[in-house]
Amino acid sequence: MESRETAQSAAQQWYKGELHFHCERSTIPEMLATYRRRRYDFCISTEHDAVHQLAPYRGPDGLCHSDPARTGAGRPLLLMGGSEMSLTIPRSAAKGAAEGMPVHVGAFPLRAPVEKSALAWPTLDRLRQLARPPIIAINHPRAGGLERHWSEADVIEAIAHGATHLELNPRNHGIELSLRLWDAVLSQGHQVYGILTNDAHEMANIGRYGATLVQATALTAEAIVAGLRQGACYALESGCRARLRHVLCNSQEITANATDAQELHFIGAKGRTLHVVYAEEGHYQASAEERYVRIEAVDDNGRRLFTQPVWLDEHQR
Repeated sequence: MESRETAQSAAQQWYKGELHFHCERSTIPEMLATYRRRRYDFCISTEHDAVHQLAPYRGPDGLCHSDPARTGAGRPLLLMGGSEMSLTIPRSAAKGAAEGMPVHVGAFPLRAPVEKSALAWPTLDRLRQLARPPIIAINHPRAGGLERHWSEADVIEAIAHGATHLELNPRNHGIELSLRLWDAVLSQGHQVYGILTNDAHEMANIGRYGATLVQATALTAEAIVAGLRQGACYALESGCRARLRHVLCNSQEITANATDAQELHFIGAKGRTLHVVYAEEGHYQASAEERYVRIEAVDDNGRRLFTQPVWLDEHQR
């Protein structure tokens, strides 16, 4: 088995990002100023079935160098456009929703709206056929009532049509439901990357759930999107002090290191805890039967970060 590594080097940095926000009850300048104050490096505007025209708020390099809200927090902020698409996935009459289940799917980056079908799968196929295909994310899969929850089969079907990322946002039911869904899909050998967003609709929502940190060579749209596509990212709960240094895998031995972590939990198929280390660095020797291992680093307040799964041998589909 080849050595795999997610680690920071002199040429790479971790950039804190928001992959899903709206401007329904706050203006774009207000939202950008708040992201700056919260020390975000990039954010992606994802209006419902629309793409914001962002040229007035950023330079040719995509960075907002000035502070449009004049708060004095003038750190550069990379701004990209995307869309949250309202779609429907099939449901049988036996489940009480013969016309299908309404869902939201994120697509980013996008420069203009994409013609969509009512059903999700043809729309996802259309996104994949664009000259510059966007990243496709399943948004808040466990929000609302049980009749609105994505099943394992739904997520696997979305992956078959190009979805690569899955929001772990707690929304109505806590993050554990989303983690169980993620592990259920991973346990069947299907790769999907876990992310955290705020789904912010106003300034007060920023920071309510968490962020996604992306490893990239520069704060540019190309580098950030490349990191996301490669899974060089991790999900960070709001308020978590821990930060990932690296995850290494060599000959079934997995090593993880996270600054300010009090505990490292090595998680395997179906969400089973395989090993716990009470330190910033820990090691786990995986067995030949294990499909994947992901790590949760816990800080002194019980807040967590979630790494992407490390796949072992031929188990990933």
